[in-house]
Parts: sequence; C-alpha cells; structure tokens
Amino acid sequence: MELELEAASLHDRLGEMAQAIGTWMGYNAHIRHKVTPEHSVELDVAWLRGKNPDVGIEIQIGGSIVEAKDRLDQARRFNYRKVIMVIEEDQLDKLNDRVKFDELRFWLDAWSIQAVYRLYTAGQEFFSLYERLDESRYVDRQKLELVK
Repeated sequence: MELELEAASLHDRLGEMAQAIGTWMGYNAHIRHKVTPEHSVELDVAWLRGKNPDVGIEIQIGGSIVEAKDRLDQARRFNYRKVIMVIEEDQLDKLNDRVKFDELRFWLDAWSIQAVYRLYTAGQEFFSLYERLDESRYVDRQKLELVK
C-alpha cells in the first residue's frame, strides 16, 4: 500500500503513523514532544487532550529499551494516562524482563510494528469514509454519486 509519509527511517515513519492515528482520533498529536514544557525528556509521540497529556508513545527500533522505558516512566509520572512502546516482536521478552517488578507495567502496552501499520492503514480507510458520513452541508447536485 502506498503510504502518505514523508520520513525515510522506519522509526520516523512509525512516528508519523502514530501521530496521524492520534489526530484522526481527535487528539492534539505531536512528534518529538517534551513530557512537560520545562522537562528535558522528549517522547517520540504524544497525544494530548487540549493541552493535557493523555498517551505517550516510544518507538523502540534498535536503541535502548531501558532508556525508552525510562522516558515512558517519566510520562506516567506527569499524568499520561497510558504509555505505549512500539517494539520488534523479538524484543518482547527483553521488555518483560525490564518491567517485571516495575509498576509501569500496569500502564504500559507493547505494540508491534505490524499492529501500528495495520491500525494506520485501516484508520486511513475508515476515517476517509467517516468524514463523508459526518459531513452535513447543502450540496446542489443534479445526480447522486455513490460513495465507494
């Protein structure tokens, strides 16, 4: 499927996908967003309700799982209600070892690259049709067109 993404790296493409998904869902979605304006820690993607933090996302492709987990831990400490780490499937055991005794595990979801891709492509299709469904305006037409 041809994706409307600008980034070249897999990490950044997944970030764009996560940002788009958040925007479709009504969030103020940001890439490379500080946990708080004064904070030094930056999340790969943040979804905000207005200015309030809601979902923090770290995309873990290659780097340190410990550092990504620590960034998500900081997000939880500053009231993000949910945190998500996107990881390669073979990294799940390593992540589970890192959070086994950490209360972050109660708030953390692990998503595969494939799950983000499926959600993005399904969302693209759904929200393009949803916009047509939600649209309510007068249109002067001679004939109806079928929504496909």
